[in-house]
Amino acid sequence: MNFSPEDAIEFCKEMYAIAKEKNTKITVSINGNASLNFPGYKKSKGDYALELPQSFIYSKLPSRSHKPSHGDIASYLNDNVNAENYSEVVSILNHLYNKGTKSYFRTASAHFFEPWLQDIVFWTSLQEEINYPLAQGKNMAYSRYFEGLLAAFPDSKIKLYDVLNRCKNHNGKAPPRQAIQKTIKNLGWSCPEYYFDYK
Repeated sequence: MNFSPEDAIEFCKEMYAIAKEKNTKITVSINGNASLNFPGYKKSKGDYALELPQSFIYSKLPSRSHKPSHGDIASYLNDNVNAENYSEVVSILNHLYNKGTKSYFRTASAHFFEPWLQDIVFWTSLQEEINYPLAQGKNMAYSRYFEGLLAAFPDSKIKLYDVLNRCKNHNGKAPPRQAIQKTIKNLGWSCPEYYFDYK
C-alpha cells in the first residue's frame, strides 16, 4: 500500500471513522514493513498506532522498540549517512515529504535507505500531520531527521544528543542555524526547503 501524503491522510481518516463507528480495532499492513492500528491513542480523526513486525525490533532501529520514534529515525540516519551519500539521503527525505511512498526512491549510494525505512519515515512523520497540523505537522519530524543527518558532520555544530532531546519534547535547545547554513554552503550541500521554515 503506497500513498501520497494527501491520500494517506484521507485513508487514515476513513479507517479511523470505520473503527470508531463499529467500536472495533482495525489493523492495516503496510507492505509487510509496519502495521497501522486504528484508532490510535490520540483523539485526532485519523490517528493510528504504528507498529513494526517482531523481526525488525532487534535488527533495524536503535531503540529496539516495536513503536518507532522520531529519535529512532534520526539516530539511524545519523549512523548511516556519510559525505558520499548525503545528497541522495536528502533527496529521499524530500521525496517522502512531498510525494510519500507512491513510488519508492531508488539510489545508487544510499543503499541503507531501503523501502522498509521509507515506509517507517513516511508513516511516523504522517502522525504529526494528522495530530498537530497547526504546529507545522510533518515539518517538525523531517527537520529532526535532517538535523540527525547533519549531526554526523562536526562542522555543523549540531550534537545528536540535542537532536534526540528535541525529538522527545518538541522543544529543547535550538540548533545553531547560522552554523548550519554556513556548513551547507561551504560544502556545497543541498538543504530541504522545509527546514528553515521550521523553528
